[in-house]
Amino acid sequence: MKKDRAEDKPASEKKAKQEEKPLWEQQLEDGSGDRSRTAAALVVTIIVVIVVLSALLVIYLMRPMPRTVYSELSVGQYDVTYSASTPSGDNKSALIPVEIKITNKGEGESGVVKVYCEAFNYTNPNQKGGGFNTSELRDINGNVSSRIPPAGKPGSTVRASGILNLTPGKYNVRLEIYEDAIRTSIVSGNFVVNVDQSMVANPEPYTPEVPSGRGRATEQKAAGAFVPGFEAPLALAAAAAVLILIRKNRRT
Repeated sequence: MKKDRAEDKPASEKKAKQEEKPLWEQQLEDGSGDRSRTAAALVVTIIVVIVVLSALLVIYLMRPMPRTVYSELSVGQYDVTYSASTPSGDNKSALIPVEIKITNKGEGESGVVKVYCEAFNYTNPNQKGGGFNTSELRDINGNVSSRIPPAGKPGSTVRASGILNLTPGKYNVRLEIYEDAIRTSIVSGNFVVNVDQSMVANPEPYTPEVPSGRGRATEQKAAGAFVPGFEAPLALAAAAAVLILIRKNRRT
């Protein structure tokens, strides 16, 4: 009887039972699908990370780099001029007005400029005869400053002036220009002056030794040619791809 009842079961039920997969095989297939989705999500996530890191690297490499600019003071052969000398009050020395034109040819503003003009006995260089020093600089409009603006800016050419008070004799006059109280001359040169017994001075043309030299260094931020943010659309696109892939896998 039992055999007959088994044979009475519908053929479709028998076929379904035969085709039903074991539980372990179903779990394996489900796990395989989950692993596929996880792997796909991981790949897209890695792509997002690579895109963002690449964008950040490009931003770093293309960022505007600060550059160093310098002041560069210059005094040429014809930039030192003399006015006619006059006898001093006691008529024992000559007063010689000297004017020095200084030009900043550099891209940076100068520091505090100090001008020294000192006369030494021509035959005995250790014997000082007189001199002057000043940090008062005047531009073409008469404005006073101790610094010189960069090349091309108003006031980039200034004049320093002073008076040499010399007794009769022959002198070698040294011109030295310093910046920011650093005792290293940026500009140097000399000229010879003869003062006769009548207290009349006859200066010879100025001879530059170091006609121009770099002074103060400052960092100047370069204008940016790169606008950051272009990586955002790429990151959003990659993130959208992740979401679409996850949603698609859920539906399947």
